[in-house]
Amino acid sequence: MVLEYELNMRKLFIQTGLISLIFGVIATIGANAWWIFLAAFIWLCGGSWVIDNIRHGLLVSELAEGIDILMGWEAPKPKEKDGSLKSWF
Repeated sequence: MVLEYELNMRKLFIQTGLISLIFGVIATIGANAWWIFLAAFIWLCGGSWVIDNIRHGLLVSELAEGIDILMGWEAPKPKEKDGSLKSWF
């Protein structure tokens, strides 16, 4: 069984692009600082993109765990720690 999940980020880019354009136009008129548009777009869009990816990643993992439980499959249990140090290499 395969579960497909699609995340559409088009609305995010359109809205943050428009807000950034407004910031950029105001900054260019006032102080001739055209780079404000780029900074605002990166800040608004980048931050929203990271938060959306985290939220949707958590949603998908919870959804998959719920489906596994409903199907009667056991979720993998975390390994018990034995107190010894383990190398990451």
